[in-house]
Amino acid sequence: MYRCGICTKTIAPRTSLGGKVTTRFRPHRHPARAKANRRIRVDDKWVRPDDPGGIGQQIVAEVDACPLCFEEATEPL
Repeated sequence: MYRCGICTKTIAPRTSLGGKVTTRFRPHRHPARAKANRRIRVDDKWVRPDDPGGIGQQIVAEVDACPLCFEEATEPL
């Protein structure tokens, strides 16, 4: 048994979890890292390229959802 984080209903025993639904994100800036990637061969030399970093998102909060709520939350717009 578990409680759905979206509809707050208690779900019956032996009912599988629909999935986790992300409720909040936050922006995150990933820093550049020197020589972070695996070695590759360039012009007969082995080099380790840099990771440029970038901007992305991090998950702040996610809730367990029943199968019906999960399906509704993940349907394409």
